[in-house]
Formats: sequence, C-alpha cells, structure tokens
Amino acid sequence: MSLKTTLIKNQFHIIESILQEKKQDFKVDNIHELRVELKKLNLLLSIIKDSDKRLKYKKQLNHLKQLFKQAGKIRELQLVIQQLNFWKDKYSISTLISIKNIELKQAKLAFIKMNKVSIHYKNIEQEVISKLEESKNRNEFLQKIKSKINNAFKKMKASHLNKIKKDQAKEVELHGLRINAKKLVNYFKFFNEVENENQTDKLVELNNQLGEWHDLVVMKYHVLEYIQNNPKTKKQTVDAACVIWENQKKINAFEMLILDKIYAMKQL
Repeated sequence: MSLKTTLIKNQFHIIESILQEKKQDFKVDNIHELRVELKKLNLLLSIIKDSDKRLKYKKQLNHLKQLFKQAGKIRELQLVIQQLNFWKDKYSISTLISIKNIELKQAKLAFIKMNKVSIHYKNIEQEVISKLEESKNRNEFLQKIKSKINNAFKKMKASHLNKIKKDQAKEVELHGLRINAKKLVNYFKFFNEVENENQTDKLVELNNQLGEWHDLVVMKYHVLEYIQNNPKTKKQTVDAACVIWENQKKINAFEMLILDKIYAMKQL
C-alpha cells in the first residue's frame, strides 16, 4: 500500500469514528475535532491531486464539504454562546444568548438531517482510494509536500502585516495568515520530517493565537448584528456595546501578540 493510500485510509477512519461515536453530543471539542480532520483530508487530497492532475474526486467529497460547512456553523455559535455567557451576569444580554441558542438548535437539526441521508463514508473512501491506486506518479507526492511547506513559509515571511495601518485590511491579512498557518502545521504532520523543531513550535503557537483572535472577531460581529437587528431598549444596546468594547480590547491585545510572533518567525 502506498504512502498516499495509507494516509487517506487513516484520515477517513478518523472522520468516520468522530461522526459515528458522538454525533448527538455536539460538544465544542467534538465539532472542532471533526472540522480539523475534514480540513486535513481536503488538504491531503489537494496535495495528491497536485502530484497527479488526472485525479478527480470532487463529486465524492462534496458531501464531506457540506458537513464541514454545517459543522462550522455549529462551532461558531457554540463559541459565541460560550463567550457571551461570560458576560451574562455583568450585562443584560440574555436575549442575545436566547437568539443564538435557537440558531444553534436549528444548525444541529440540519447537521443530523444531512448526516442521516448521507452516502456511507466507506463508499466515498473506496472511490477515492481506487482512483489513487490507478495513479502512476506516486514518487512526486513527498516532493509536492516539501514544495508546499517551502512556499507556505515564504508567504509567511513575506507578510507585510507590521506595515498595515487600516483595521479592516489588518483583519483580512490576519485571517489569510491563519489559513496559511493551519495548512503549514498540517503539511508538517503529513511529512513528519521537521528540520527545525523550534520553528515548528513557534508556528503552532502562532496558529493557536490566531484561532483565539478569530473567535473574538466572530463574536464581535454577532453582537453588532444583534444591536442592528434588535434595537429594543437603550439598556440592551448599551450593554451589548460594552461587550463589544471589552472584546475589542482583547482583540487589539491579540493582534499585538500575533504581530510579535510573526516578526519572530521572520528571524528564523
């Protein structure tokens, strides 16, 4: 069995286990784990596809991509509710929490419905692997991972975030960096031949900080949406605005920390 096939089989096994084991619980960690593993599968297949342009698997993976998107809605709402509960006693935002809980319930029901009518994951796995076994360009796989690692590091070191002044531009750039950092961490996991462990540690730390920054940004926009769509009382509007203000201070602190870590990455 080739390295590509082994990696794919392992990845499908992990995803299937998560979906079958606790799909009714919908805990924050469960949903996060599912999304991480789906991202890794998609990334792995993109590397394989690059090493053999004849491989086509979009049809087989469409259902898994839909699961990823729906799981993302669930996770986002879970994190927003979790953060809002932190301020529940200090500010009168219980109405907002109730709205988000209703949205979360609807998202969970959609996920269950989608999962029940799905194709068996084993069938998707077998179709993908059968295409892999037909491929002749197996030797290019590791070289392709090496190439993607090098390119990802070049993009990260070429970042101009420390020169950006506009907040919106900074947010877009940081989100792009977050996506790139996640990919890079997974490339290393696939390749398993890290030349500089210190560099990898810094990358994982940066990736974690970017994740926490992103969660705060998402929560801020949910509260802003609430103020715009539910201007019921001055008290609720003021309290929601206070949550945004406190949240923005944390976001700013994270951004300074992230910029410091990007500078450290560039020195390596």
